[in-house]
Amino acid sequence: MDEVIRKIEEELNIRSDGENLQKKDKEEIRRYININFPIDDVSVEERIVEPMKYLMSSHGKNFRQKMLIAMNFWMKASERVTNLLSKAGYLVHNVTLVLDDIQDRSLMRRGKPCTHLIYGNGKCINLFHFLVGSTMSITTQYADLFPDKTQMRFLSMAGRDIVLGQVMDVYWRDNYICPTEGEYKLMVIRKTGSICLLFYKVLDIYGRTEDLDKHALLRLLTCLGLYFQINDDYINLWSVEYQKTKGFCEDITEGKFSYPIVYVINNFPEEGKIIKDILSQRTRDVEVLTYCRSIIEKCGGQEYTRNAIHKYKNIILEEKAKLSYNAIFEEVLQTEFFTPESPLVI
Repeated sequence: MDEVIRKIEEELNIRSDGENLQKKDKEEIRRYININFPIDDVSVEERIVEPMKYLMSSHGKNFRQKMLIAMNFWMKASERVTNLLSKAGYLVHNVTLVLDDIQDRSLMRRGKPCTHLIYGNGKCINLFHFLVGSTMSITTQYADLFPDKTQMRFLSMAGRDIVLGQVMDVYWRDNYICPTEGEYKLMVIRKTGSICLLFYKVLDIYGRTEDLDKHALLRLLTCLGLYFQINDDYINLWSVEYQKTKGFCEDITEGKFSYPIVYVINNFPEEGKIIKDILSQRTRDVEVLTYCRSIIEKCGGQEYTRNAIHKYKNIILEEKAKLSYNAIFEEVLQTEFFTPESPLVI
């Protein structure tokens, strides 16, 4: 258990003030990880958090923590507000990874077998429920920040969007329903961009934003989510490096309606029918996957996706230029978004 707490402390070690976690923060971490069973045997709680420990052994990029710091450079909320967002955002992100992998039937995560393949669906779903409760517990510790019921209701709706995007994605996949491009983008904003948008909404309430071009920042965050997901859809099908850790054309195997697939199905009915039939098979046959990808390429899906990535990259740069220079955000942009895996980076 101490090892799990230590790893979480390391993950949350990025602070807006550049300092290490204070004693009170470590105590809070222990409170929301520890389960107070009415027994002395700690092996029960150890078993519950084992999947979390395994997931954390493959360190993520701390992208959302870095984004929180970068956003607060512009929005200037107090440390207490950013502490709440940091802890809640960290838990929500990691618990959704576990659930997403189960729902997507994924095999690999961060170069290792997915958590549910090691511990089983039951243990991972237990962990999901536990961490959802832990997130709610953290929020209640900061209840004084939200005396206005309207604010709390607003934040609850934002929290709902975090899971609604995944719900839409899974519903389309399991019912073989191809969304329109507009529906796809709405799903992405809810699924991929929702945590950063939640950060924005809370920081907007408590920050000092009188001189901030909030429209530019909000548009920037929205386009970052779209860019990130569409770029991810692209490299899933065409990046050799990505396929080394995640598998070959994994989105096709999972039956997922990714951006290039949505484009082809909505614009080329005959070819789209073939693609939908292949998606329904959940195949791992490399020849079939290669054939499906060739149909997407022939119909212009690869080029259309590249153009969309280019468009959103330009919008991101345009909106960023309207805001004051932010060294933290520049670093995040170059290390997390405009990476060598992007089809636009040579």
